[in-house]
Amino acid sequence: MAPAPVAQEAGGRRRRCRCTSAVLLVATLALAGWLPLAAIGFLFPGQEARPQAGRREAVLAALAATATPLLPGQAMAVDAPGATAPVFVDSAIFERLEHFKDIGVPATLQDPIARAAIADGTCRSVVAPGSGPFPLDGYDFWHHNPERVDAVLKALTQLPSTSQPSKFVRAAKKQLPNACFYGFRTETNKLELYQPTALAKTLSNWHRVLCDPQCDDPAEEPQQQALTTGFICMAVCDTAKMKFTAAAISALSASTAATQSVTKSMCAAMPWTITRGPLTPLDGLKSYEAIAGATVPWRKVCGCTA
Repeated sequence: MAPAPVAQEAGGRRRRCRCTSAVLLVATLALAGWLPLAAIGFLFPGQEARPQAGRREAVLAALAATATPLLPGQAMAVDAPGATAPVFVDSAIFERLEHFKDIGVPATLQDPIARAAIADGTCRSVVAPGSGPFPLDGYDFWHHNPERVDAVLKALTQLPSTSQPSKFVRAAKKQLPNACFYGFRTETNKLELYQPTALAKTLSNWHRVLCDPQCDDPAEEPQQQALTTGFICMAVCDTAKMKFTAAAISALSASTAATQSVTKSMCAAMPWTITRGPLTPLDGLKSYEAIAGATVPWRKVCGCTA
């Protein structure tokens, strides 16, 4: 019978640890300015009535009382706000789809590369991974052009005016997913649909907006980075005759922190400098083989698989 008290004590410790972690997190965020100090009233009843300075001292005292002592040199870890923050919130969906609908589609009527990218970006913005009849991988638009691509772009252009953002986003999330899964799973085109020189130039443009420190219109928002890295990886994996799986493309937008990490890795793998521009120029390459050879450093970042 001896083990029972031990198990109860262990369970109590686990509950106490979880409670302490919550106290530490909320109180630290309040002190850092990420949450209002009034939030500590939920943790320490009665503190919300104190003056702000008094509440601050009370929180510090409470933290000292509840925190587990740190070892020398050990720092208290608090998750960054963006660690699990979703990329495609409504404002992000509006920002991308407004651009695609009002500018992208009209400007790319004769550009199969851009049209495939817009279709892919549209659906990644509104379809959560695993929420459709089948997982969307990196080639579900790239290799379904114009069949599924045209269906998505038609549905996009039929959405309400972007002058009413909330109505536009609600309609997009309701109407676009059906078009995203239009047609058969069998691929309807291969890489050869896209001219190598045009693909190299487009890759260079995507590289620039991600990595050029002097770009005047950079992809600096998480949703822009998540989609642009995906566009790059479609071409990188395909020219290398490799797969770009649903898991790999979903990882690019798993969270804002994940997106920013991938973008940083992509720019580190193939830098774009102020003085020399891209250390590995892509614009001007004339074959799929040349593109594949130049973009080898991106294969690991993209998650291309054999």
